[in-house]
Formats: sequence, structure tokens, C-alpha cells
Amino acid sequence: KASSDIETYYRKNIPEIKSVYLLPEYQGKGIGTMLLNKIIAALQQAGFTELCLDSGYPKAQQFWKKKFGAPVKVIINRWGAGNDYMIWYHTFTIPTS
Repeated sequence: KASSDIETYYRKNIPEIKSVYLLPEYQGKGIGTMLLNKIIAALQQAGFTELCLDSGYPKAQQFWKKKFGAPVKVIINRWGAGNDYMIWYHTFTIPTS
């Protein structure tokens, strides 16, 4: 079940990035950034200007912080000591032709 904090974004009909996984040998090579850029481009093409995502994985959290800055919500020790849950909300513009 989703945290009530992320459900706020569901009610607003904001697209959510659910899961993005890369094998360790492919991490740090720009592939995650390329995938993220493709996701954002597809959302822009569909007329969206915002997205949300959540993560409980420390390595993924580092990636999202690098891309989107500080999360809008942090739930400390959500899954036990040292296992925080973070939520990001990101806005972007639709390119003009």
C-alpha cells in the first residue's frame, strides 16, 4: 500500500515513476539519466508538466537527489533503522515548437 504522502499526488492525477532498475554493471554510465530523459519527454509529449516518485533504496535515493534535489518528504526509518522513505515531486515545461 502506498504511503498516504504519495497518495496526495495520485489524487491530483500526477504521473508517478514506479520503478527503474539497472544492473550494477550498467550504473554510473549515463543509462539511468537517458531513461529518465526519455520518460520526461514522453510525459511532455502527453501534455504533462509534473511527476512524482518515491524510493526506499539508498542508491536510488542518491540518483534522485542528484536529478531532482531534496525530496519533498522524508519518512525516517520507514522500513526500520536507517531505511528512510523519500518522495519527490518534479515539474518541467513542455517545449514549444
